[in-house]
Amino acid sequence: MASQSSRERISPPRGLPPRRHRLIRSALIFFAIVIVGIIAIVSLSPSPTVTTTISGGSSTTTVTTAVPATTSTTLALPGTVQGANLYGVQNDTMSISEANTNLCVPNGQGGTICGPRTITVGVYYPYIANAANQTPYRVSDRLPLVLFAPGYKEPYTTYLPLINSLVSDGFVVAGINFPLNTPSSPGGPNEADIVNQPGDMTYALTQLINDEQSPTSALYGLFDPSKVVASGQSDGGDTVLALADNSCCRDKRIAAVIVFSGAELGTYNGTYFAGTTIPILIIQGTNDTINIPSDSDQIYSGANTPKYYLHLVGADHLTPYTSNDQYFQVVNSVSADFIDGYLLGQSSAIAKMLTDGNVSGVASIDHNP
Repeated sequence: MASQSSRERISPPRGLPPRRHRLIRSALIFFAIVIVGIIAIVSLSPSPTVTTTISGGSSTTTVTTAVPATTSTTLALPGTVQGANLYGVQNDTMSISEANTNLCVPNGQGGTICGPRTITVGVYYPYIANAANQTPYRVSDRLPLVLFAPGYKEPYTTYLPLINSLVSDGFVVAGINFPLNTPSSPGGPNEADIVNQPGDMTYALTQLINDEQSPTSALYGLFDPSKVVASGQSDGGDTVLALADNSCCRDKRIAAVIVFSGAELGTYNGTYFAGTTIPILIIQGTNDTINIPSDSDQIYSGANTPKYYLHLVGADHLTPYTSNDQYFQVVNSVSADFIDGYLLGQSSAIAKMLTDGNVSGVASIDHNP
C-alpha cells in the first residue's frame, strides 16, 4: 500500500488560535486576509511513494511514482501573544490503496474491472503564515486528529465549512471518501458497502499515523496519534459508531466519537457498547426525516458514560453541518468543547460545552458524565 498526495490551500486563510489559548476568530480572519494577501504562499511537497494497480480482463496496470522529499521551517507558537502569528488552513489529498483487498465494479461495457479498495483522504491542518515563513503547525504538543466520515453519496468536501472550522479550533481533520460512497465511485455508489467502511477508516488511520511519524512526510509531526476522534454524519455517523463502539469493528486507537445524525445498524455483526467507555457526543436535528430522532435516542440510551446529546431544535438532516447558520455555530462550538474537554483534559471546556449547547429556540443538550 502506498499513498499519493497533492496539495491546495483554502483561500482566504482563517485565523487559528494557538491551542489552549483561543483568540477572537474575527480579528484573526481580518489580519489573515490582509497579510496572506500580500505574501507568496510556498507549497510544501509530500513524499510518499504511490502505487496504483487496476486489473481488467486479461491486463493489469501498475504505476509507481516517487515524490521527492522537501523540508520546511518549524516555528514555535508564542501561545500568549495575540496576533503574533497568523494561521490558514492547508490540505493534502492522498489516495490510499488497501493491501490484500479486491473490489470489482461494472466497467460500463457489460463486464467488470477489479482492483484494490482505494480511499481518498483529505488532511486539513493549520499552517503559519507571516512574512518569513509558510509552514504547517509543528510543535512538541501536537494537535488532536479528527477523522471525518461523510454521508451517503456525499464527498467529505460537502462538509468543508465544518472541517475548516474545526481546524481553526486547533485540530487536524482527515476527511475520508470511501470506495463506493460518492457519485464518482467506479460503477456508482453502493450503500451496501457501508459494512466495509469501518475497515476503510482503520486502514486510513494506520496510514495517517505512519505518515505522521515519517520525517520525509508532509504530515510529519502534525497530530498526536494518541488523541484521535472519529466523527461522521448520516451513514458516516453509522460508520464511526461501529468503529468506536461495536465489537465488530472496534479500533482501540479511537479516543472519542462524535455522531452527527447517525444510527445503530444491524448490518454490523457485533454488539454495541459492550465494555466500551470512550466519550461520545451525539448530535441530531429534531426535524430530520432521513435519520429520525429516535435513532439518536437509541444511541444515547445505550451508550456508556460519559455521553452527551445535542438536540438541534427544528434542524434538518444535512444543513447544520454544511451551512454557516445558527445550528452550525452551535455544532462547531460544542464539538470543539467536547474534544478540548476529553482529549486535551480541559475541565473548563466541559462546562463550556453545556453553555454552548443550550441556546433558546436553537439547541439543548443532555448529558451524563
